[in-house]
Amino acid sequence: MKRSFKSIITADNHLGGRFHNWDGKFIGWREMARLPENVIYIFQSKVLGERPELPWWPFPAVEAIKAILRPEWRVIEFGSGSSTLWLARRSREVVSIENDPKWYERVKGRLEKVGVKNVKLLLRDDETYPCVDEFPDRYFDLAIVDGWNRKACVRNVLEKIKPGGYLYLDNSDSDKDYALNGPGECREAQKIIRAYCASHPDARLQYLSGLLIGDLQSCEGMLLRCSSL
Repeated sequence: MKRSFKSIITADNHLGGRFHNWDGKFIGWREMARLPENVIYIFQSKVLGERPELPWWPFPAVEAIKAILRPEWRVIEFGSGSSTLWLARRSREVVSIENDPKWYERVKGRLEKVGVKNVKLLLRDDETYPCVDEFPDRYFDLAIVDGWNRKACVRNVLEKIKPGGYLYLDNSDSDKDYALNGPGECREAQKIIRAYCASHPDARLQYLSGLLIGDLQSCEGMLLRCSSL
């Protein structure tokens, strides 16, 4: 029982436990107050098999992106899921790129069931997944990077975002391996964003740390407001 309780409070991949991000930073008491709400989401997902219609990002990231989203926006996301429908209900067009065939079919079925028509769901293999050459430069208002090969996705999609548009990198503080190029891939994606900010003085960057919706973990995401030039 003691070991079981400890496993709930701590996490092997977090320096400070489940309520700290990957760098050991405590998420704060405001985020801790969301714990009962998140336990309900976890119960719905794990026990009832009903995923809440919310992106599985930290709570602060969901709030920040909800605040900036506009009905006329075009959005691209790498990694489909609950976020796909959530984004589609709040924007003009969503391009969602997925590399897992089983997950692709599941998301496709969900979109068809609810009758969403403004999502272009694309299935790609691991090699072509981050490629966005078919879209014009400065086409999207918002890019979400929350899937495979995040470093390449960030690098490729930046030029596809409109001036003053946004890019959100989920799990930016993570040391997990989301690609074939080894651990630290999200950190490398983070470096690309920071380098962009260094060369574009009017760009703005937010770090959004908090409880991960639908899971008893915490993480941090980066929200970049691109240069308006």
